Amino acid sequence: LPLHTDDTPLLPPRQLVRKWTVKDLLPVAENSRKIRDFSNGRAVFAAAQCFKCHRFSGRGGIVGPDLTTVARRFNSRNMLESLIEASKVISDQYQATVFVLENGKQVVGRVVNLSGEVLEVSEDMLNPGKLTSVPRDEIDEMLPSRVSMMPDGLLDSFTENEILDLIAYLRSEGDPGHPSFGE
Repeated sequence: LPLHTDDTPLLPPRQLVRKWTVKDLLPVAENSRKIRDFSNGRAVFAAAQCFKCHRFSGRGGIVGPDLTTVARRFNSRNMLESLIEASKVISDQYQATVFVLENGKQVVGRVVNLSGEVLEVSEDMLNPGKLTSVPRDEIDEMLPSRVSMMPDGLLDSFTENEILDLIAYLRSEGDPGHPSFGE
């Protein structure tokens, strides 16, 4: 699997801007009338590494759900909750499994290979090609994980304006002519 699924360059790590909450961002996301920036929204999507796991407008990864039509299903609150509080609601389609091994070790991830006597588990959605082998005969218990595979603090290195551009980008379904971006 490719480690970087979009044609934008990998960017250096960003500094913490703020530990964002839904309460912080919801009023501005719902009430902002400012024309947003499509290119910046796409750049934020790439910088947050969303393309590694999610498809959007025909590009990106396949580990997580396709986000092209997310605005048809999610309002601003739902969208922000999914980005900031990813573990609040986890679709069973994308839920990780906790494998408790006989030796007490735990492996948490998604099974990518069910054949044979060894399960191959992806523990890091930002590096889906790195797999952990879990021998079937060493599994003591398997439980659904209550923690999303989506990284915590995903928006914390972005400014309010960058996040608003990201939300507009997600609402646009990939169309730079969307009303969020002006006439």
